[in-house]
Amino acid sequence: MRVFKRRIRQADGTIKESVRWYIELHNTQGEKQRFAAFHDREATDRMARMLYDLMACRTARKRPDKKLRKWLADLPNGWKKRLIRMDIVDSQTGSASMDLSEHLQDYQKWLLDRKYSPRQIQVIELHVRSILKGIEATSIEDVRRAKVERYLATRRSEDKRFDTSASHRFLKSFEQFLNWMVHDERILRNPFKHSAPRRR
Repeated sequence: MRVFKRRIRQADGTIKESVRWYIELHNTQGEKQRFAAFHDREATDRMARMLYDLMACRTARKRPDKKLRKWLADLPNGWKKRLIRMDIVDSQTGSASMDLSEHLQDYQKWLLDRKYSPRQIQVIELHVRSILKGIEATSIEDVRRAKVERYLATRRSEDKRFDTSASHRFLKSFEQFLNWMVHDERILRNPFKHSAPRRR
């Protein structure tokens, strides 16, 4: 791994260094990967250490520690997808740190491809987003069965229109969303149950 500034030839033939620092490392396939980092060397060095540690975990097939997972979770989703594409992190580690709203968008496209009607998709989205908001979950690590059940129980007690039948429909939509994440290899297991979503 190395941290460097690019040397850029100008129109007049002179060579100038880039303002931004770059990080270069090799993935598990030995392929060279390059990242445009920061203007600040110290910030770039910190990022390089994190990328190196992620790469070490990937090579050893170990789960990143809490500090690394938090750093990964704080990255923009575009960066996470890029790290997965570059084989710096495995798809499950990268996906688990991504915002659940983005997974939900992909799930809606999956449902559309399988001929669900726009109305059905809208209802499923409403159910899932309501639960995610109710349990304040942004990543899969925030999802716990007890939190979901507590949220649904609270809604039943506070809203007479939200009866047991409605609660069951919300829970079923949420479980199938998580099943799809397992099926699509975005997470290892569904916190509720482990089964593939039904195809239409």
